Amino acid sequence: MYLKRPYANSPLSRQRLGGLPISNRGIFRQRSRYLRRRRTKAERALWKHLRGRQLGVRFRQQVRLWGAYPDFYAAEVLLVVEVDGPAHRAPDARGRKQRAWDAARDTRLRRLGYLVVRFANEAVLWNHREVVRELQTIIARRRVELAR
Repeated sequence: MYLKRPYANSPLSRQRLGGLPISNRGIFRQRSRYLRRRRTKAERALWKHLRGRQLGVRFRQQVRLWGAYPDFYAAEVLLVVEVDGPAHRAPDARGRKQRAWDAARDTRLRRLGYLVVRFANEAVLWNHREVVRELQTIIARRRVELAR
């Protein structure tokens, strides 16, 4: 995607996109759409409870956030919600690599002021009411923290 405007690659537009030229936005949008189409069953189940401001904040799903694509993101309260499948807990080398990647990404997002919350697929599928209740509590607490 190429924009024929003199400010398309200005520092201001790069700042909004996390330091990247505005012409790369199309790539990120494609990646987000791809990830949304390939959601897990647990992510789809949780999205039913998060969409449409049901918890009082607007959640977005699989959007680019500082180089990561979190499962769900609420900008109002700087909250990132991840639903982790078995690959995140596997004892093999792939699982260790995934956990290391998750830890690095969580650390980066926390430094930027985001709260990262992780739930297992099984918790979302089998006990979604408890997960939603916990998210409501976290959102209320975050509103108080950010209001200070």
